[in-house]
Amino acid sequence: MKNGDILANLPTLETERLILRKLREEDEEDRGHFRYASDPEICRYTSWHSHRSREDTRAFLQNLLDGYRRREAAPWGLVDKRTYRVIGTIGFAYWDVVNARAEVAYALSRTYWNRSSGTISNGKTAFQNN
Repeated sequence: MKNGDILANLPTLETERLILRKLREEDEEDRGHFRYASDPEICRYTSWHSHRSREDTRAFLQNLLDGYRRREAAPWGLVDKRTYRVIGTIGFAYWDVVNARAEVAYALSRTYWNRSSGTISNGKTAFQNN
């Protein structure tokens, strides 16, 4: 099986507090998305620069949506179940299908730092077979 075949049909995943799903065009209107993506402290260790305008967020989302259409690895949105706001992104930093290994990277709104919702970083609930 090829990566593109897997990526084309990734399901929406849910934890107790979060929804992990593909981002959508309408997420551009979500001010939470711009808020976390414009925070230089969050972007300090990401592969992208902090967003300086809503246009930066629009271009970022369009790039991710294009990646979904091309069946490439592109981050999912992290959505707070209480507010349904995008509070970050999560995706594969490295993926080895043959050896069933992956590294997951995420960017999370500082509002959610040091909360139990951050435990999604271990990936166990969302990404591993039990």
